[in-house]
Parts: sequence; C-alpha cells; structure tokens
Amino acid sequence: MVGPGSRPRVVTPWNEAAFATVLGGQTGGAFTLIDVVAGPGWVRPVYVHHAADECFYVVEGAIEVFLDDPDRVVRVAAGSSVYVPRGVGRSLRLLPPGSGRLLLISTPATPEDDGTPTAGIEFVGGPTARPAPADPEESR
Repeated sequence: MVGPGSRPRVVTPWNEAAFATVLGGQTGGAFTLIDVVAGPGWVRPVYVHHAADECFYVVEGAIEVFLDDPDRVVRVAAGSSVYVPRGVGRSLRLLPPGSGRLLLISTPATPEDDGTPTAGIEFVGGPTARPAPADPEESR
C-alpha cells in the first residue's frame, strides 16, 4: 500500500508534479502507475515510447492528446481515458481553465523505470517542442 504523502514527488522539465505510485519493480515489470498534477498552460512535448503502451486516465480537468500529428487530436475530460500504443508519437496539453490531474499507466514497465514520467521516453522534435494548436484560430 502507498498512502498519501509517502510517494516520491518529482517535478519534471514540463513543470508538472509526478508522484510515483506503483513502480515496475513492485509489479515484476508488468506496469507503472504515475500520478501527474499539472498547472495552467501545461504541455508535454512530442514523445514516443518504443517499449511500452500508455493509458491516460483524467482525474481532474481536461487534456488534449495529439497522436502522431496535429490532425489526430483526442480531447479527454475528467472521468475519461485514452490508450496510446507503443511506437505512436504523442503530446499532451491541459485545456483551460485551471489545473488538471491524470493517472499515467505504462505497460510493461520500461527497463529504465525509475519512477519518473521521463523513463523510457524518446523525444521527437526535442524536449521543448510543443504541439500545434488543435484549433486553427489559436495559431493566429
């Protein structure tokens, strides 16, 4: 059991707080569960996992998940989830207003699993790349 306040907290390069809830070492490498808390304006750059599938469950707020290219966008509200298979590029963006929270489940746990959401990630376009706006009006 992992109780409140006992989980390691990591602040990632994207200014999110990530809490390692269940690590791959605890599941025999079956999966990892990370609790991610993000503030206004949060964006994860385009990245891909080659060795793990990911599922995002939105607990609070709403996010956009960009898949492979800006034309493939999924909007996910609190209480919903989206599955992204390994090898598919993805980026995430919190929709206004306010903050959000999501559970990130990776299966299997990547060999580099150290409890951070950056474990096993290959960035596409560099760690500062941002997704294109989903709404063409936003780019004006």
